[in-house]
Amino acid sequence: MDFDGDSANVHVPKSKDAVKEAYELLLPSKSLIQASDMKSAMPRMISESAGGLYLASLPPDKNQKARTFMTWKDVEHAYNRGEIAIDDPVVVLGK
Repeated sequence: MDFDGDSANVHVPKSKDAVKEAYELLLPSKSLIQASDMKSAMPRMISESAGGLYLASLPPDKNQKARTFMTWKDVEHAYNRGEIAIDDPVVVLGK
Protein backbone atom coordinates (compact mmCIF):
# COMPACT_ATOMS: atom_id res chain seq x y z
CA MET A 1 0.00 0.00 0.00
CA ASP A 2 1.32 3.43 -0.82
CA PHE A 3 -0.53 5.60 1.77
CA ASP A 4 -2.31 7.90 -0.69
CA GLY A 5 -5.57 6.02 -0.51
CA ASP A 6 -5.33 3.61 -3.39
CA SER A 7 -4.18 0.04 -3.14
CA ALA A 8 -2.72 -2.69 -5.29
CA ASN A 9 -4.39 -6.07 -5.50
CA VAL A 10 -2.34 -9.24 -5.67
CA HIS A 11 -3.91 -12.45 -6.91
CA VAL A 12 -2.14 -15.65 -5.90
CA PRO A 13 -3.15 -19.06 -7.25
CA LYS A 14 -3.76 -21.45 -4.36
CA SER A 15 -4.52 -24.88 -5.76
CA LYS A 16 -2.02 -27.02 -7.68
CA ASP A 17 -4.21 -26.78 -10.78
CA ALA A 18 -4.34 -22.98 -10.49
CA VAL A 19 -0.54 -22.78 -10.13
CA LYS A 20 -0.08 -25.04 -13.16
CA GLU A 21 -2.52 -22.94 -15.21
CA ALA A 22 -0.74 -19.74 -14.15
CA TYR A 23 2.61 -21.12 -15.33
CA GLU A 24 1.08 -22.22 -18.64
CA LEU A 25 -0.73 -18.95 -19.36
CA LEU A 26 1.07 -16.14 -17.58
CA LEU A 27 4.74 -16.63 -18.47
CA PRO A 28 6.19 -13.75 -20.51
CA SER A 29 7.12 -16.21 -23.27
CA LYS A 30 3.41 -17.06 -23.62
CA SER A 31 2.29 -13.43 -23.83
CA LEU A 32 0.81 -12.11 -27.06
CA ILE A 33 1.48 -8.49 -26.08
CA GLN A 34 4.80 -7.09 -24.86
CA ALA A 35 4.44 -5.28 -21.55
CA SER A 36 7.20 -2.81 -22.43
CA ASP A 37 5.40 -1.16 -25.34
CA MET A 38 2.01 -2.92 -25.58
CA LYS A 39 2.80 -4.10 -29.11
CA SER A 40 2.20 -7.58 -30.40
CA ALA A 41 4.97 -10.01 -29.51
CA MET A 42 4.38 -12.17 -32.60
CA PRO A 43 2.43 -10.13 -35.17
CA ARG A 44 3.67 -11.82 -38.33
CA MET A 45 3.43 -15.36 -37.06
CA ILE A 46 -0.12 -14.92 -35.82
CA SER A 47 -1.40 -13.15 -38.92
CA GLU A 48 0.33 -15.59 -41.27
CA SER A 49 -1.07 -18.57 -39.36
CA ALA A 50 -4.58 -17.11 -39.36
CA GLY A 51 -4.34 -16.28 -43.07
CA GLY A 52 -3.03 -19.71 -43.93
CA LEU A 53 -5.79 -21.39 -41.95
CA TYR A 54 -8.43 -19.23 -43.62
CA LEU A 55 -7.13 -19.85 -47.13
CA ALA A 56 -6.70 -23.58 -46.54
CA SER A 57 -10.33 -23.83 -45.44
CA LEU A 58 -11.71 -22.33 -48.68
CA PRO A 59 -12.94 -24.68 -51.39
CA PRO A 60 -11.11 -24.09 -54.67
CA ASP A 61 -13.03 -22.36 -57.45
CA LYS A 62 -12.38 -24.55 -60.47
CA ASN A 63 -13.67 -21.90 -62.90
CA GLN A 64 -11.27 -19.18 -61.76
CA LYS A 65 -7.88 -19.07 -63.45
CA ALA A 66 -4.85 -18.23 -61.32
CA ARG A 67 -3.12 -14.90 -62.01
CA THR A 68 0.65 -15.01 -62.40
CA PHE A 69 3.00 -12.57 -60.66
CA MET A 70 6.78 -12.26 -60.59
CA THR A 71 7.11 -11.64 -56.82
CA TRP A 72 5.04 -11.70 -53.63
CA LYS A 73 5.41 -7.91 -53.50
CA ASP A 74 3.61 -7.74 -56.87
CA VAL A 75 0.80 -9.83 -55.38
CA GLU A 76 0.58 -7.49 -52.38
CA HIS A 77 0.49 -4.41 -54.64
CA ALA A 78 -2.25 -5.95 -56.81
CA TYR A 79 -4.28 -6.75 -53.69
CA ASN A 80 -3.82 -3.22 -52.31
CA ARG A 81 -4.98 -1.77 -55.66
CA GLY A 82 -8.07 -4.01 -55.57
CA GLU A 83 -7.06 -6.03 -58.64
CA ILE A 84 -7.29 -9.34 -56.78
CA ALA A 85 -9.28 -10.52 -53.77
CA ILE A 86 -7.87 -12.29 -50.72
CA ASP A 87 -9.10 -15.67 -51.95
CA ASP A 88 -8.09 -15.34 -55.63
CA PRO A 89 -5.65 -18.01 -56.78
CA VAL A 90 -2.19 -16.72 -57.70
CA VAL A 91 1.06 -18.18 -59.00
CA VAL A 92 4.33 -16.52 -57.97
CA LEU A 93 7.30 -17.15 -60.22
CA GLY A 94 10.04 -15.58 -58.10
CA LYS A 95 10.63 -15.06 -54.42
